Amino acid sequence: MKTIAIKFLMGVICVTYCIIGQEPFVDMQTCHVRLIKRKKKEFCYISFVEIDGILYLVKQKRQQGHLLAVVHDALAAYIAQSLGDDIAHKVMIIPAFHKFPGKIYDDWPATIHTLAVGATLKNKRSPYKKMNIKQACQGFRRDMIPWMAKHRQLIIIMALDIFLCNHDRHRGNLFYNAKTDSFCAIDMDCLYKYSLGLYAHQNVKRMAENDLFPLTIQETFALLELRNTLQFLVDRHSPQEMLSIFDDLVKQAGLTQDSLVCSARVQAEIDLSRNLINQNYHDVKEFIVVLGHIIQQVIVLQPVLRNFQIIEDFEKKQHEYR
Repeated sequence: MKTIAIKFLMGVICVTYCIIGQEPFVDMQTCHVRLIKRKKKEFCYISFVEIDGILYLVKQKRQQGHLLAVVHDALAAYIAQSLGDDIAHKVMIIPAFHKFPGKIYDDWPATIHTLAVGATLKNKRSPYKKMNIKQACQGFRRDMIPWMAKHRQLIIIMALDIFLCNHDRHRGNLFYNAKTDSFCAIDMDCLYKYSLGLYAHQNVKRMAENDLFPLTIQETFALLELRNTLQFLVDRHSPQEMLSIFDDLVKQAGLTQDSLVCSARVQAEIDLSRNLINQNYHDVKEFIVVLGHIIQQVIVLQPVLRNFQIIEDFEKKQHEYR
Protein backbone atom coordinates (compact mmCIF):
# COMPACT_ATOMS: atom_id res chain seq x y z
CA MET A 1 0.00 0.00 0.00
CA LYS A 2 1.27 3.43 -0.90
CA THR A 3 0.23 6.63 0.82
CA ILE A 4 0.77 9.90 -0.97
CA ALA A 5 0.26 13.30 0.61
CA ILE A 6 -1.05 15.90 -1.82
CA LYS A 7 -0.91 19.52 -0.74
CA PHE A 8 -3.53 21.98 -1.84
CA LEU A 9 -3.85 25.70 -1.20
CA MET A 10 -6.80 25.03 1.11
CA GLY A 11 -5.21 22.25 3.10
CA VAL A 12 -3.65 18.82 2.96
CA ILE A 13 -5.40 15.74 1.64
CA CYS A 14 -3.94 12.25 2.17
CA VAL A 15 -4.83 9.87 -0.64
CA THR A 16 -4.25 6.12 -0.59
CA TYR A 17 -3.62 4.45 -3.92
CA CYS A 18 -4.09 0.72 -3.70
CA ILE A 19 -6.00 -2.30 -4.78
CA ILE A 20 -6.78 -4.06 -1.55
CA GLY A 21 -4.37 -6.93 -1.02
CA GLN A 22 -2.64 -6.26 -4.33
CA GLU A 23 0.08 -4.07 -5.71
CA PRO A 24 -1.11 -1.17 -7.92
CA PHE A 25 -0.81 -2.03 -11.61
CA VAL A 26 0.29 1.48 -12.52
CA ASP A 27 2.41 4.15 -10.82
CA MET A 28 0.01 7.06 -10.42
CA GLN A 29 2.91 9.41 -9.64
CA THR A 30 4.78 8.75 -12.87
CA CYS A 31 5.81 11.73 -14.93
CA HIS A 32 5.63 9.70 -18.15
CA VAL A 33 1.92 10.19 -18.86
CA ARG A 34 0.60 11.22 -22.25
CA LEU A 35 -3.02 11.78 -23.25
CA ILE A 36 -3.63 10.02 -26.58
CA LYS A 37 -7.30 10.72 -27.33
CA ARG A 38 -10.64 11.34 -25.66
CA LYS A 39 -14.20 10.25 -26.46
CA LYS A 40 -17.47 11.66 -25.16
CA LYS A 41 -19.93 8.84 -24.48
CA GLU A 42 -23.57 8.97 -23.39
CA PHE A 43 -22.80 8.63 -19.69
CA CYS A 44 -19.05 9.18 -19.39
CA TYR A 45 -15.81 10.48 -20.88
CA ILE A 46 -13.31 7.89 -22.07
CA SER A 47 -9.66 8.86 -22.44
CA PHE A 48 -6.73 6.76 -23.61
CA VAL A 49 -3.45 7.57 -21.90
CA GLU A 50 0.05 6.18 -22.31
CA ILE A 51 2.04 5.55 -19.14
CA ASP A 52 5.61 4.32 -19.48
CA GLY A 53 4.83 3.03 -22.96
CA ILE A 54 1.64 1.14 -21.98
CA LEU A 55 -1.89 2.18 -22.95
CA TYR A 56 -4.59 2.54 -20.31
CA LEU A 57 -8.15 3.85 -20.27
CA VAL A 58 -9.36 6.63 -17.98
CA LYS A 59 -13.11 6.81 -17.39
CA GLN A 60 -15.05 9.59 -15.69
CA LYS A 61 -18.81 10.00 -15.36
CA ARG A 62 -20.49 13.06 -16.86
CA GLN A 63 -23.01 13.60 -14.05
CA GLN A 64 -22.24 14.12 -10.37
CA GLY A 65 -25.07 11.83 -9.32
CA HIS A 66 -23.28 8.88 -10.94
CA LEU A 67 -19.95 9.23 -9.14
CA LEU A 68 -20.36 6.07 -7.03
CA ALA A 69 -19.76 4.16 -10.28
CA VAL A 70 -16.00 4.48 -9.67
CA VAL A 71 -16.35 2.50 -6.43
CA HIS A 72 -18.51 -0.16 -8.10
CA ASP A 73 -16.05 -0.50 -10.97
CA ALA A 74 -13.07 -0.97 -8.65
CA LEU A 75 -14.93 -3.35 -6.33
CA ALA A 76 -16.09 -5.54 -9.22
CA ALA A 77 -12.60 -5.73 -10.70
CA TYR A 78 -11.17 -6.70 -7.32
CA ILE A 79 -13.70 -9.52 -6.79
CA ALA A 80 -13.20 -10.70 -10.38
CA GLN A 81 -9.48 -11.13 -9.68
CA SER A 82 -10.29 -13.97 -7.29
CA LEU A 83 -11.81 -15.85 -10.24
CA GLY A 84 -8.69 -15.50 -12.40
CA ASP A 85 -6.48 -12.80 -13.86
CA ASP A 86 -8.10 -12.90 -17.29
CA ILE A 87 -11.83 -12.84 -16.50
CA ALA A 88 -11.98 -9.01 -16.24
CA HIS A 89 -9.79 -5.97 -16.64
CA LYS A 90 -8.07 -4.33 -13.67
CA VAL A 91 -9.32 -1.03 -12.24
CA MET A 92 -7.91 1.60 -9.88
CA ILE A 93 -9.55 4.73 -8.53
CA ILE A 94 -8.22 8.21 -9.33
CA PRO A 95 -9.48 10.22 -6.33
CA ALA A 96 -11.47 13.42 -6.34
CA PHE A 97 -9.35 16.58 -6.27
CA HIS A 98 -6.44 14.75 -7.92
CA LYS A 99 -5.33 16.11 -11.28
CA PHE A 100 -4.55 13.37 -13.80
CA PRO A 101 -4.37 13.31 -17.62
CA GLY A 102 -7.69 12.16 -19.04
CA LYS A 103 -9.83 13.55 -16.21
CA ILE A 104 -12.27 16.24 -17.28
CA TYR A 105 -13.24 17.35 -13.78
CA ASP A 106 -10.30 17.38 -11.38
CA ASP A 107 -12.57 17.60 -8.31
CA TRP A 108 -14.48 14.41 -9.26
CA PRO A 109 -13.11 10.87 -8.97
CA ALA A 110 -12.38 8.74 -12.02
CA THR A 111 -11.02 5.27 -12.76
CA ILE A 112 -8.04 3.96 -14.70
CA HIS A 113 -8.37 0.57 -16.43
CA THR A 114 -6.14 -1.94 -18.14
CA LEU A 115 -7.23 -2.59 -21.72
CA ALA A 116 -9.14 -5.76 -22.56
CA VAL A 117 -7.91 -7.93 -25.43
CA GLY A 118 -10.29 -8.51 -28.33
CA ALA A 119 -13.41 -6.54 -29.23
CA THR A 120 -16.91 -6.08 -27.89
CA LEU A 121 -19.62 -8.39 -29.16
CA LYS A 122 -21.84 -5.44 -30.04
CA ASN A 123 -20.64 -4.99 -33.60
CA LYS A 124 -18.73 -8.23 -34.08
CA ARG A 125 -19.63 -11.29 -36.10
CA SER A 126 -19.37 -14.24 -33.77
CA PRO A 127 -21.42 -17.16 -32.44
CA TYR A 128 -22.39 -14.86 -29.57
CA LYS A 129 -23.73 -11.90 -31.56
CA LYS A 130 -27.34 -12.54 -30.50
CA MET A 131 -26.55 -13.46 -26.92
CA ASN A 132 -28.51 -11.66 -24.22
CA ILE A 133 -27.34 -12.25 -20.63
CA LYS A 134 -28.41 -8.86 -19.29
CA GLN A 135 -30.28 -9.48 -16.03
CA ALA A 136 -31.67 -5.94 -15.66
CA CYS A 137 -34.59 -5.92 -13.21
CA GLN A 138 -35.67 -9.45 -14.21
CA GLY A 139 -32.75 -11.55 -13.01
CA PHE A 140 -31.62 -14.99 -14.19
CA ARG A 141 -33.69 -16.44 -17.06
CA ARG A 142 -34.16 -19.81 -18.79
CA ASP A 143 -32.83 -18.51 -22.12
CA MET A 144 -29.45 -17.73 -20.49
CA ILE A 145 -28.70 -21.38 -19.74
CA PRO A 146 -27.95 -22.47 -23.35
CA TRP A 147 -25.48 -19.56 -23.66
CA MET A 148 -23.73 -20.62 -20.45
CA ALA A 149 -23.48 -24.14 -21.85
CA LYS A 150 -21.50 -22.81 -24.82
CA HIS A 151 -18.54 -21.37 -22.87
CA ARG A 152 -17.26 -21.84 -19.31
CA GLN A 153 -16.18 -18.19 -18.96
CA LEU A 154 -19.75 -17.05 -19.57
CA ILE A 155 -20.79 -19.10 -16.53
CA ILE A 156 -18.10 -17.42 -14.42
CA ILE A 157 -19.09 -13.95 -15.63
CA MET A 158 -22.78 -14.60 -14.94
CA ALA A 159 -21.93 -15.87 -11.44
CA LEU A 160 -19.89 -12.70 -10.88
CA ASP A 161 -22.82 -10.55 -12.04
CA ILE A 162 -25.25 -12.33 -9.71
CA PHE A 163 -22.85 -12.06 -6.77
CA LEU A 164 -22.31 -8.32 -7.35
CA CYS A 165 -25.85 -7.47 -8.52
CA ASN A 166 -24.48 -6.27 -11.86
CA HIS A 167 -27.72 -5.84 -13.80
CA ASP A 168 -26.20 -4.22 -16.91
CA ARG A 169 -24.16 -6.97 -18.60
CA HIS A 170 -24.59 -6.62 -22.36
CA ARG A 171 -22.67 -7.22 -25.59
CA GLY A 172 -21.10 -3.77 -25.39
CA ASN A 173 -19.28 -4.46 -22.11
CA LEU A 174 -18.16 -8.00 -22.86
CA PHE A 175 -14.99 -8.43 -24.90
CA TYR A 176 -14.35 -11.56 -26.95
CA ASN A 177 -10.97 -12.63 -28.32
CA ALA A 178 -11.57 -15.01 -31.23
CA LYS A 179 -7.91 -16.05 -31.40
CA THR A 180 -7.93 -17.42 -27.85
CA ASP A 181 -11.68 -18.08 -27.64
CA SER A 182 -11.85 -16.10 -24.40
CA PHE A 183 -14.05 -13.43 -22.81
CA CYS A 184 -13.15 -10.43 -20.67
CA ALA A 185 -15.72 -8.53 -18.60
CA ILE A 186 -15.42 -4.72 -18.57
CA ASP A 187 -17.35 -1.65 -17.42
CA MET A 188 -18.86 -3.14 -14.24
CA ASP A 189 -20.11 0.05 -12.59
CA CYS A 190 -23.86 -0.69 -12.42
CA LEU A 191 -23.98 -2.68 -9.18
CA TYR A 192 -26.42 -3.06 -6.30
CA LYS A 193 -29.66 -1.70 -7.72
CA TYR A 194 -31.51 -5.01 -7.30
CA SER A 195 -30.82 -8.21 -5.38
CA LEU A 196 -30.02 -10.46 -8.32
CA GLY A 197 -29.45 -13.36 -5.94
CA LEU A 198 -33.09 -13.09 -4.82
CA TYR A 199 -34.35 -12.81 -8.41
CA ALA A 200 -32.29 -15.84 -9.48
CA HIS A 201 -33.50 -17.87 -6.51
CA GLN A 202 -37.16 -17.04 -7.19
CA ASN A 203 -36.90 -17.39 -10.98
CA VAL A 204 -35.29 -20.84 -10.93
CA LYS A 205 -37.95 -22.14 -8.53
CA ARG A 206 -40.61 -20.93 -11.00
CA MET A 207 -38.69 -22.45 -13.92
CA ALA A 208 -38.64 -25.83 -12.17
CA GLU A 209 -42.45 -25.74 -12.11
CA ASN A 210 -42.77 -24.64 -15.74
CA ASP A 211 -40.14 -24.64 -18.50
CA LEU A 212 -36.78 -25.59 -16.93
CA PHE A 213 -36.87 -29.26 -17.89
CA PRO A 214 -35.65 -31.06 -19.85
CA LEU A 215 -32.05 -29.94 -19.46
CA THR A 216 -29.32 -31.17 -21.78
CA ILE A 217 -26.19 -32.66 -20.25
CA GLN A 218 -24.27 -29.49 -21.20
CA GLU A 219 -26.92 -27.29 -19.56
CA THR A 220 -26.81 -29.41 -16.41
CA PHE A 221 -23.04 -29.04 -16.23
CA ALA A 222 -23.42 -25.28 -16.78
CA LEU A 223 -25.82 -24.97 -13.83
CA LEU A 224 -23.49 -27.06 -11.68
CA GLU A 225 -20.54 -24.84 -12.64
CA LEU A 226 -22.66 -21.76 -11.85
CA ARG A 227 -23.44 -23.22 -8.44
CA ASN A 228 -19.79 -24.09 -7.79
CA THR A 229 -18.59 -20.61 -8.81
CA LEU A 230 -21.14 -18.91 -6.58
CA GLN A 231 -20.16 -21.22 -3.73
CA PHE A 232 -16.53 -20.23 -4.24
CA LEU A 233 -17.46 -16.54 -4.13
CA VAL A 234 -19.51 -16.77 -0.93
CA ASP A 235 -16.76 -18.81 0.70
CA ARG A 236 -14.05 -16.41 -0.43
CA HIS A 237 -15.77 -13.06 0.16
CA SER A 238 -17.82 -12.60 3.31
CA PRO A 239 -20.25 -9.66 3.55
CA GLN A 240 -18.02 -8.19 6.28
CA GLU A 241 -15.03 -8.23 3.93
CA MET A 242 -17.10 -6.82 1.08
CA LEU A 243 -18.36 -3.95 3.24
CA SER A 244 -14.84 -3.19 4.48
CA ILE A 245 -13.52 -3.04 0.91
CA PHE A 246 -16.49 -0.98 -0.25
CA ASP A 247 -16.03 1.56 2.55
CA ASP A 248 -12.30 1.77 1.85
CA LEU A 249 -12.95 2.43 -1.83
CA VAL A 250 -15.50 5.12 -0.96
CA LYS A 251 -12.77 6.85 1.06
CA GLN A 252 -10.24 6.43 -1.74
CA ALA A 253 -12.65 8.03 -4.20
CA GLY A 254 -13.23 11.00 -1.87
CA LEU A 255 -16.96 10.27 -1.53
CA THR A 256 -17.26 10.25 2.26
CA GLN A 257 -20.34 11.93 3.71
CA ASP A 258 -18.47 15.14 4.57
CA SER A 259 -17.00 15.42 1.07
CA LEU A 260 -17.91 18.34 -1.19
CA VAL A 261 -18.67 15.96 -4.07
CA CYS A 262 -20.87 13.51 -2.14
CA SER A 263 -24.38 14.63 -3.08
CA ALA A 264 -27.56 13.38 -1.43
CA ARG A 265 -28.09 11.05 -4.38
CA VAL A 266 -24.60 9.57 -4.09
CA GLN A 267 -25.05 9.05 -0.34
CA ALA A 268 -28.38 7.31 -0.95
CA GLU A 269 -26.66 4.99 -3.43
CA ILE A 270 -23.89 4.29 -0.90
CA ASP A 271 -26.51 3.31 1.70
CA LEU A 272 -28.38 1.12 -0.80
CA SER A 273 -25.16 -0.60 -1.90
CA ARG A 274 -24.18 -1.37 1.69
CA ASN A 275 -27.62 -2.87 2.40
CA LEU A 276 -27.62 -4.97 -0.77
CA ILE A 277 -24.08 -6.27 -0.22
CA ASN A 278 -25.36 -7.99 2.91
CA GLN A 279 -28.81 -8.96 1.61
CA ASN A 280 -27.62 -10.33 -1.73
CA TYR A 281 -24.94 -12.43 -0.07
CA HIS A 282 -27.63 -14.35 1.82
CA ASP A 283 -29.90 -14.48 -1.25
CA VAL A 284 -27.04 -16.02 -3.26
CA LYS A 285 -26.63 -18.69 -0.59
CA GLU A 286 -30.33 -19.54 -1.02
CA PHE A 287 -29.87 -19.66 -4.79
CA ILE A 288 -26.99 -22.13 -4.35
CA VAL A 289 -29.27 -24.42 -2.32
CA VAL A 290 -31.99 -24.25 -4.99
CA LEU A 291 -29.47 -25.04 -7.74
CA GLY A 292 -28.34 -28.06 -5.75
CA HIS A 293 -31.92 -29.35 -5.57
CA ILE A 294 -32.39 -28.80 -9.31
CA ILE A 295 -29.22 -30.75 -10.15
CA GLN A 296 -30.31 -33.59 -7.88
CA GLN A 297 -33.63 -33.72 -9.77
CA VAL A 298 -31.81 -33.92 -13.09
CA ILE A 299 -29.61 -36.77 -11.83
CA VAL A 300 -32.72 -38.73 -10.84
CA LEU A 301 -34.19 -38.15 -14.31
CA GLN A 302 -30.88 -38.94 -16.07
CA PRO A 303 -28.93 -41.51 -13.99
CA VAL A 304 -26.32 -41.71 -16.77
CA LEU A 305 -24.95 -38.41 -15.41
CA ARG A 306 -23.43 -40.36 -12.54
CA ASN A 307 -20.81 -41.60 -15.00
CA PHE A 308 -19.23 -38.12 -14.98
CA GLN A 309 -16.66 -37.19 -12.35
CA ILE A 310 -18.13 -33.71 -11.81
CA ILE A 311 -21.49 -35.28 -10.85
CA GLU A 312 -19.81 -37.85 -8.63
CA ASP A 313 -17.97 -35.04 -6.82
CA PHE A 314 -21.19 -33.07 -6.43
CA GLU A 315 -23.10 -36.01 -4.93
CA LYS A 316 -20.22 -36.78 -2.58
CA LYS A 317 -20.22 -33.20 -1.24
CA GLN A 318 -24.01 -33.20 -0.92
CA HIS A 319 -23.80 -36.39 1.12
CA GLU A 320 -21.13 -34.82 3.37
CA TYR A 321 -23.37 -31.81 4.08
CA ARG A 322 -26.22 -34.01 5.33
